[in-house]
Amino acid sequence: MQRSSLTKPRSLTCSGKAAAPLLGLALALSSCGSGAVSEVSQGAGDGTGSSLEEGRRLFREGTLGLEAFWSDVAGLDAGLARAGFSTLDALALGLQLDAGAMDPITLGQLTNELAGGLSSGDLFALNDPLVFEQLLAQGAVVGLVGVEADGAPGITLDGPDGLSVSCALCHSVVDGSSYGGPELPGAIGQRIDGPAAKDLRLGALFAHADRSSALYPYLPQSHATIGGFPIARTGAFVEPTSTEQQFDAVLFEAAVFPAGMWDATPDGIGNPTVIPPLFDLRASAPYGIAGEFSDLTDALNAHATLGLDPTTLLTVTGQQFMNRIALGIGAEIVNEYQDVFAATGAAVPIGGLPYLTASATGTIGAEQSPVGYRLDASELRSLTIYLQSLVAPLPAVGDAAARARGQSAYALACASCHGIPAISRLNGLVSLQDLVFPYFPTALLARGFPYSDVLDDRLRTYDDRLVIFDRLYSPAQVPMQARNYVAPNLRGLQLQGRFLHDGSAESLAALMDPARGPSAPHAVYLEPGVRSDVIEFLVTR
Repeated sequence: MQRSSLTKPRSLTCSGKAAAPLLGLALALSSCGSGAVSEVSQGAGDGTGSSLEEGRRLFREGTLGLEAFWSDVAGLDAGLARAGFSTLDALALGLQLDAGAMDPITLGQLTNELAGGLSSGDLFALNDPLVFEQLLAQGAVVGLVGVEADGAPGITLDGPDGLSVSCALCHSVVDGSSYGGPELPGAIGQRIDGPAAKDLRLGALFAHADRSSALYPYLPQSHATIGGFPIARTGAFVEPTSTEQQFDAVLFEAAVFPAGMWDATPDGIGNPTVIPPLFDLRASAPYGIAGEFSDLTDALNAHATLGLDPTTLLTVTGQQFMNRIALGIGAEIVNEYQDVFAATGAAVPIGGLPYLTASATGTIGAEQSPVGYRLDASELRSLTIYLQSLVAPLPAVGDAAARARGQSAYALACASCHGIPAISRLNGLVSLQDLVFPYFPTALLARGFPYSDVLDDRLRTYDDRLVIFDRLYSPAQVPMQARNYVAPNLRGLQLQGRFLHDGSAESLAALMDPARGPSAPHAVYLEPGVRSDVIEFLVTR
């Protein structure tokens, strides 16, 4: 069944494609988690409270119309059903479960079984796939949105119902108040929006899809145009002729897609980046890893249209974008994805690709619409308002004396790039050459002005994000212009897992440790005593 015809996704209201709505799920779940919901207006609201509430709905439950992609094309719902995917499986992959959305009986069953230990034989609710479907119907699986085909209560993964994802999958956690490990990386508790899902194995989750090949542009590939070998964290890669089992193996391999990381750039490079937290965004411009966007709304639109629906690449403007921005390899990626997409047997939506609910702008290469599509303006605005409202949770009190010493040391060693917390934040970019020294990349493809050559440091993963896309909305920078990364705002570091965008530092202590070596990226090192003081300042400020 083609999910693009669905009109009643749980509490979602849906209007015509021309209006480009972001499907929103009402938060009117009763305290017992019955899943009963009411339809909500998708208007922009009055610019204050109602826009904030709508933005929260869109962030937590908005599917962007992608249930047809995830169900009909990728087959994530059917794959999870075929695997007998259970709540225990969800927690093992680092998924977060919202206790506030669950009915008390189910919550009690799950927490009692977890309290008894995983080695006990009494894990009936945890191992029951029907309980997991029940949690989907209640909206309790953070970031996974069950979509009802006929408005009837309940979600059946192997039936006509659909499944999609929301922003919350990567950018929300729970507080672990009902269960917080350590046996499993997932947690059960009250929802917190903004922190990165640092324990989520997103690749392993998507490997369950019946046709994970649908994610081809985001996976490591090998192209003769740029040397005939994969540019990736490992030697693993996929081809258009790879079997579904081979696609699954690459996605499931933790070395390719570590926990808390995902690759949202359709460049054929294996360059997953650490999922960022979303705190204090109002003062965090420019946005994007390379600082491509001065406006948060534009950054959100670019991420949605390029990073959530790969079928935008198969549209006319998508192909133009790849030919222009990724000269020399873009057409190759698009042509291969056309074959892979055709092999899925998925039906194209009545209005044509993409599956994403967005309006065609007819313009590519603009900051407002890199790939020629833009989400609904009122919903982008509401989502921006909500994200700008998110602040990092209050940290532990910590050692006041160590914090004061750390603040002084931070001002000397770190503030020139990251600014002074709570006072200022520098909006400048940091060049790749300043972050990695010495930096002598190999030229994989000469492209000529105004394009830079395709460059890659074969010994590091730190520059892989910039190999094909120096910027997301303009041609690659001219040869003599430095490639840049933006300095992050360092909010909520106490909640973060890996550090640096390529996850090459597993902790703050490791990041600042001279043992990483003088040629490691971001080689800003501190002696042990000073290091511990600066860490105390960063995680308790």
